[in-house]
Amino acid sequence: MPSSDAPVVLWFKNDLRVHDNHGLIAVAEAAARDARAVVPVFIVDHALGAAGASSPREVAGAVAGLQKALRALGSDLVILVGPVDAQLAAVCRDTEASAVVAEDDVDHAWRSAASRAATAAGVPLIKWRSELRTPGAYDQDWRELSKRAGRMLAPLPAPASLPPLPAGLAVAGSAVPPTAAELEAAWTSADFGRQRWERGFAGQAHLPYVVEDEADPRCAADRKVAALTDTGADEGEAGVRAALDAWTRGDLDLSYLDDVHAPGQAFASAFSPALAVGTLSPREIAAAARRGGPSWDAVGAPGGQLHPARWALTTAEAADFHAQLALDDAMASAGSVARPPGQPDGGWARSWRWRGGGLLRYSVAHPPGCSEASPSTRPAVVLVHGFGASDTHWRDGERETRGKGGIGPRCCAGRRRLSPIPNPRRRSNLAGIAAQADADVYALCLPGFGRSEKLPLRYTQHLWSASIDCFVRSVVGRRVVVGGNSIGGFCAVNWAAQSPELVEGIVLLNSAGKVDPTRERHPGGRGPRGGATGPPRWMLMGGAGLLFAALQPNIKPILSYVYPAAPDRADAWLADEIERASADPGALQVLASGSALPQPETIDSLLRDVGAPVLVCQGLLDPLNDSPARVVALQEALGALVRVAKIEGGHCPHDEKPDEVNAAVAAFVRDVVKTREPALA
Repeated sequence: MPSSDAPVVLWFKNDLRVHDNHGLIAVAEAAARDARAVVPVFIVDHALGAAGASSPREVAGAVAGLQKALRALGSDLVILVGPVDAQLAAVCRDTEASAVVAEDDVDHAWRSAASRAATAAGVPLIKWRSELRTPGAYDQDWRELSKRAGRMLAPLPAPASLPPLPAGLAVAGSAVPPTAAELEAAWTSADFGRQRWERGFAGQAHLPYVVEDEADPRCAADRKVAALTDTGADEGEAGVRAALDAWTRGDLDLSYLDDVHAPGQAFASAFSPALAVGTLSPREIAAAARRGGPSWDAVGAPGGQLHPARWALTTAEAADFHAQLALDDAMASAGSVARPPGQPDGGWARSWRWRGGGLLRYSVAHPPGCSEASPSTRPAVVLVHGFGASDTHWRDGERETRGKGGIGPRCCAGRRRLSPIPNPRRRSNLAGIAAQADADVYALCLPGFGRSEKLPLRYTQHLWSASIDCFVRSVVGRRVVVGGNSIGGFCAVNWAAQSPELVEGIVLLNSAGKVDPTRERHPGGRGPRGGATGPPRWMLMGGAGLLFAALQPNIKPILSYVYPAAPDRADAWLADEIERASADPGALQVLASGSALPQPETIDSLLRDVGAPVLVCQGLLDPLNDSPARVVALQEALGALVRVAKIEGGHCPHDEKPDEVNAAVAAFVRDVVKTREPALA
């Protein structure tokens, strides 16, 4: 921090707490030492919305609680409304601030906003982070991290006091926190016009903000979830800290939020949004778990149910681990370190926190010579991977492997990473399509896969479709050509049927989903509901564990089997990355959920609902189904909507024959995108 007595602006973003807030503690110490003023600021930028918040009420309560806590310390919270770069520049100019202190956020939108704001303000931006473990203890492989995990660090206490705001402060701020209604109205407008706060997709009862149709028997339960979450959130940090202590003592019964397919879901539903907006930190959750009593780490009820505090600690560890993975991507994007695994040739991997569902990873590539610096009027393409894969399956120009030397050199503040080995034979679907179609091409890593967070939720096609919906509206911000491989293709279509107004066209690459023109659509067009029924929890998790044990040593042979035309493309890097992700905390839960998916609609009925042009890019040698017959069935069911590109490849034609697939997809994009609309406000 600059050594002067000039004021410091403390910018709160997604760290809305006074406990375990390193930035707050640092400026409090500097204020006491140098007699300098501190200006705490929260900026309501509706274009950014709330990263990860389950509802506007969550954020409104957090801001109000933070202001109350700061006033108790002798200061206050200046609340500004408008673009962060303009507002931060104004407050720094009016206060003659010497620096801005802010959390080092891993969400790409917030990270970019902080960089722009610091540039506009013309003062140093001092970033801080609160890591769960001792520095240098991190590894991108959870198994390695578990072997040598460092000591968990204790949360820092709140400062004893803060200096009052400078006298005669000229900043045109507000003393009144925004209401939930004001935030909802603004975010609904800013988030591509129609962000669905009030309703979501079928099967999303675990997400606190979802309220289903009145005909859904679980609608009442969803309202109870929202009410319970909001009751704690209304008080901000104080409310969620009290609820956390009650949970870890076993005094807070949220069992009705659990699902037979998702042990631990109750804690994730109730407290993950608090992690996202920062009313809690992973350190605080871990410390509360350790205070849970002598049995906190023991298996409790029959069926493998752990003590509530154990779920709390598991969630904190997973959140911290995935934040570190995201930080590696962010630092690579800034040029601070070499590229982590899976950074696309011609683009970069990003992190994005979707509402109520944790950190998700995505990759993006732009046409040569273009960037994301300004809103784009180019066509947008969103690609979705299949089960067990990730955004890295859309390949890049560099592959990475452990090789014979094991884990490679350290990077990113001591974390170890996989050693890069250039492979010029590789072709990127992202960069290739971006260049040929003059489009911005995105690959989303679905919740539960790859380097995206794996919360203990019930994973279904509806959950994955909901993440696509939020991604298109919040990150892409305009109409898209959406496509996917295997179950990713079905999820893309499932989303498109819910939001046809956002769809330019659809690309199916050996997609999942039954073709049956004789089967009637479910009333309301939302598919049969999957309730909280099924095999016992111990059976699901036990079966998933056995299946994992069988699959993990055989990933390479399985990949070679589904790559019949080019088995060399099923290389060690791809197998290693799938195996690495399968060991992440929460990965077993994803496989268990996948074994009990709700019955889906037929893919042809969903496609008819969308009515957009369809490219069936089919690997004819797919060993998992009769590809030639599937092509014929789709053509007969959809008629003129369909065009076909036949590829001499297997189940993943985009990776086996990338040049052919890139050309077919790019030609399709050029044909179907007749008008290139700007991002909608």
